Amino acid sequence: MAGRGVPRGAWGLPAVLRDALEESWGAPEDDPACIDGAFQFAGVERGGVVIALQPERGRSAARVGEYHDLSRCPRHAYVAFYLWLRARRAMR
Repeated sequence: MAGRGVPRGAWGLPAVLRDALEESWGAPEDDPACIDGAFQFAGVERGGVVIALQPERGRSAARVGEYHDLSRCPRHAYVAFYLWLRARRAMR
């Protein structure tokens, strides 16, 4: 969310996913959505409702050919976004 972030390491990822992410995309802090050690998402929260934009699964330049290719590992920010949503839901 704008102005809010998810600290890197705030949750444990399975080693298989962590390894696939780093092999495909490098270190999490190299993801463009990782700013000052936290993933930043575009969105707003009003009255307990969150409206947010899902981060790109991959490179925006390759969106047409890769976006729905489930055999490709998504970016760090994409995974972090859905972990963040899951954590928010668990807090309610």
